[in-house]
Amino acid sequence: MFNLFQYLQLKGISTEQQKEYFEELDKANERLNEFMLENPEKKLKDIKIELPKNSEEKIMLDIIFES
Repeated sequence: MFNLFQYLQLKGISTEQQKEYFEELDKANERLNEFMLENPEKKLKDIKIELPKNSEEKIMLDIIFES
């Protein structure tokens, strides 16, 4: 299973920042793992992260797979 939270730490996103967006990140982690289980031939290449500038916006994750 892929762990999005550990991946984000490797990318420099602190645990404190992750706590602010825990629900969104947890849902993204679930959906990502479901996709990877359903598509085992796909290889995760990168995840680009854009943190919101204010509380009105949501975190943006651009998940990139190799072709």
